[in-house]
Amino acid sequence: MEKEEAEHQSTIEVSDLDYHTGQIALYEDKYKGEFERTLGTKLNLTPEEETDAQVWKHHLGRQRLGFKNTEK
Repeated sequence: MEKEEAEHQSTIEVSDLDYHTGQIALYEDKYKGEFERTLGTKLNLTPEEETDAQVWKHHLGRQRLGFKNTEK
């Protein structure tokens, strides 16, 4: 039973990681590059860019956390 639970948890983590990676790809397409080279370098963001930057950073953080969890 524990093996099934571990496999289920692994599937959830991969799905979560895939979700965040997909969201990051959408922002990279929208802004034509990685966060650090686009919104991460701008000083004066529009309200839309500010919101996008916050959400984008959230997805990047969750993706990093997801990669750490899959390395265990």
